[in-house]
Amino acid sequence: MKPVIAMIQGEKEEPNALIRRMTKVVELSENRDKLRDNFIIYQSKMKFFFDRKSKEIEFNVADLVLRWNTGREDNCNHRNFDPLWYGPFRIF
Repeated sequence: MKPVIAMIQGEKEEPNALIRRMTKVVELSENRDKLRDNFIIYQSKMKFFFDRKSKEIEFNVADLVLRWNTGREDNCNHRNFDPLWYGPFRIF
């Protein structure tokens, strides 16, 4: 149904503009709740698929590792060729 037709039919059903507005606000709140629930379900599905593909890494003594530079984590704090990692460090 087109929005214009729905608006005209809504005006015929509820003559009071205040009541009509209140019902629209209630519908909007319900739609937002449904959308939030769907978004939470979507996020949990994406986390499941991501976690399924990721694997836990175990480090051993004498392995070389890099450490993330949190000071340059933001896009504004580094240039293209600045290193984003510290290291390498050896695990003892």
